[in-house]
Amino acid sequence: MYCVIVGDIIRSKSLDLEKRNESTNAINRVLDYINSKYENSILANFGIVRGDAFEGILFSQQNAPQIIQDIIIGLYEEDVRVRVSAAMGELSVISSERNKADGPAFYSALNRVEELRKTESDHWFQVSMLTDSVGQPLVDG
Repeated sequence: MYCVIVGDIIRSKSLDLEKRNESTNAINRVLDYINSKYENSILANFGIVRGDAFEGILFSQQNAPQIIQDIIIGLYEEDVRVRVSAAMGELSVISSERNKADGPAFYSALNRVEELRKTESDHWFQVSMLTDSVGQPLVDG
């Protein structure tokens, strides 16, 4: 099983161009740090997709809580509001290129981000962890 982590900038369409660029640059800095720090745990490097979203794939869930914590800390310091979803599951297309990988783990993670988007919460950070069982497996690895 793989762990897919996806996220996007909260209300990015309402940000002015300068703030959106600052947010994207901050996310890139955090993701570069994560790609370096956890390189042995990553199947597909974390990076920006679709302009205001990001994603990456881990070989397992082992480092997911630490990676999400690094995202929280890094983006809080930069005043960037994001929603993030981590989902455990299978991939039907396994690739080290995140744009080529696909499968149920992606669908679950993206669906959860969409559910977070629909809640229209004002929280600066929104997270969902989907394991198809109790939450403990995500934490224990």
